[in-house]
Amino acid sequence: MKNIKKKRIACSGKTGINVIEWGEINMVKKFVCVVCPKGCLLEVKCENDSKVTEKDISGYKCKRGMSYAFNEFTTPVRTLTTTVRVNGGCQAMAPVKSAIPLPKHLLFECMKVINSYTAEAPVKIGDVLIKNILGTGIDIISTANVMEGKTWTNAISSHLTKVRQVHGQ
Repeated sequence: MKNIKKKRIACSGKTGINVIEWGEINMVKKFVCVVCPKGCLLEVKCENDSKVTEKDISGYKCKRGMSYAFNEFTTPVRTLTTTVRVNGGCQAMAPVKSAIPLPKHLLFECMKVINSYTAEAPVKIGDVLIKNILGTGIDIISTANVMEGKTWTNAISSHLTKVRQVHGQ
């Protein structure tokens, strides 16, 4: 067997420390499970680009952890939560989320689409604001109501203008 030179990368994130080692023969990814409060340190090993099986996953203390490790290694997904601009609403922004988790590698592209979008008031909880984002079949939905009207900053500004007119300032 030949000597394999491995590279190692470690980075911290919300799910703890991700350690990825790879060489010509294998890849090992370590991460913290976030499915339950135990926070198990999971390890997934993959050899020669083979498919990951249950025997390649270690460190889990429940079946949900094993399932999480498999999905996180093969096709990581995240629920995207953010805000969109609202025209003519009593609030300038409305909170939104993806209806189901999106592929992790598409999150920044989805944010570009969402940041360029402006909703029209009124917006109701559950309204589909962006349908089928990036052709994924996943919708971006509102998570709060935004009624028609002025934002509080516009209302205050308008009120102050009226007060100044009445008092001759």
